[in-house]
Amino acid sequence: YLLKVPFLQCAGGVFLLYLGYQLLIEKKNTQHVKSSTSLWKAIRTIVLADLFMSLDNVIAVAGASHGDLFLVMVGLFVSVPIIIWGSKLIHIALNRVPLLIYAGSGLLAYTGGEMIVRDQKLSYFMAQHSLVETLLPVLTVVFVILASIYYEQIADKK
Repeated sequence: YLLKVPFLQCAGGVFLLYLGYQLLIEKKNTQHVKSSTSLWKAIRTIVLADLFMSLDNVIAVAGASHGDLFLVMVGLFVSVPIIIWGSKLIHIALNRVPLLIYAGSGLLAYTGGEMIVRDQKLSYFMAQHSLVETLLPVLTVVFVILASIYYEQIADKK
């Protein structure tokens, strides 16, 4: 039902592009989280991080399922245990095969591009520009990877 909100799917797609980009630039620039000085600040940080990660998961699953409620339910049912119990295995796999980071980022970017072209408010535009509709998901992958390479080049110069 959320995917029927005007431009929400497009905004979610742009958010996934940002996450795909962040995934690639953070592989080199590990960010350190400041420790909190109080219990309340620590709890707030954990709740906000969990909220944003959960939102990201729901947006990605909803975009990949193209609004099919059954696929959304199955996607969440499968992805939540993977996130909870599989994070250690994923961490090990990413350390052993760094190319998986690019695959994950590319998948996020492709799904983001698909979400953008499938937004109902953009359907009239996409119907008139079928080449944009066809190429945008692939171009978003290329854009995210090239943007991260460009960022690395700038970061290396500093």
